[in-house]
Amino acid sequence: MKVLKLLLAICTCLISGGCSSINLGGGEPKLTGIYGELNLYEDNQYKPIIKKDNKYICNTFLTFALTIYPQWIGSKSMSFVGDICEFGQDNHNYYIDYFENGGETTYLIYFYKQGNYIIDFSYLNFSATIDVICDDEDSSWENYYYGLNEIYPWINDIKNEDVNTVRIENGYNGVAPGSLIDIYYSYDKDDIATTCTFLKNKVVFIDSIITNIAGGYYYEITYYYSNTEKSIRISNGYIYIHNKTYRIIDEYPLLKFKKSEHRYSFVDYQFKYDVFDYQSDSIVNTISNLNLIEFVIWPTQDIYDEIAPVYVIKELIDFVYIYSKNRFSYMNTMYQIKSEYNFSCIF
Repeated sequence: MKVLKLLLAICTCLISGGCSSINLGGGEPKLTGIYGELNLYEDNQYKPIIKKDNKYICNTFLTFALTIYPQWIGSKSMSFVGDICEFGQDNHNYYIDYFENGGETTYLIYFYKQGNYIIDFSYLNFSATIDVICDDEDSSWENYYYGLNEIYPWINDIKNEDVNTVRIENGYNGVAPGSLIDIYYSYDKDDIATTCTFLKNKVVFIDSIITNIAGGYYYEITYYYSNTEKSIRISNGYIYIHNKTYRIIDEYPLLKFKKSEHRYSFVDYQFKYDVFDYQSDSIVNTISNLNLIEFVIWPTQDIYDEIAPVYVIKELIDFVYIYSKNRFSYMNTMYQIKSEYNFSCIF
């Protein structure tokens, strides 16, 4: 068995005067060893988990609690207070965090990867181990899996033949306002059919802090059908909906269309931007919802008058020079607005 270990730095103790304590309880019990017990930690409760061949069965999508207990001889009770254990050498396949547990020491464990683990820990001259099999597909976890249609009920009503357009937006989280987002539209039947297969995907419920990933990428897939549009947003492989987190099980396709219209939009965080008159350089208006403006690189076959801009927005990565309600230049490129929302509100 491959042994994977993690080094846990000794954390700030819960009492003054040292990094660990044994509560003697008024007597003189003698410590003879330590042992650990692993449970599922869910809804602030400890729940037993299945063991096979004396190995705990865990997964990569839930939180587990390893509680360390003292073994002793004597008539008085003994307990641990604070972060008392040292773990084996560093390995990035799981993460351990510590919290107070009323007299015992408990560590929250989050597994990044499936596989077999031996987690070893020690206190003073005493050490112990627990064996873990991290297996997302074990039958004990089947109640945590859902079809996409269970969290998006509208999927049950959609039919491929009813979908007339699909849209895919992809970009990066946390980038500067004014960064460009890629948007692809397709009206092709094959593209629509491919995109609809995504709706048969499965997800698994996640209860772990490791899903709180700063930055990264996102996809948003939108289906247009029967005068309706419905979207699914995936960020770093996760779906966040109804205050819950789900992870996509199967590798979802990049969904590169065979036939598509490539548009762009602005990254916008619901800001309002001042609009300057180009000639006088004075503020004449404000505009918001720049993310609703979708545009393409100006078609080479379309001719426009070489006139000076009318307005300027200065607060993005570069200046936005606005020539008309449907034409602007940005970062030395001329664009044509294709969406219904445009710059008409400032003209």
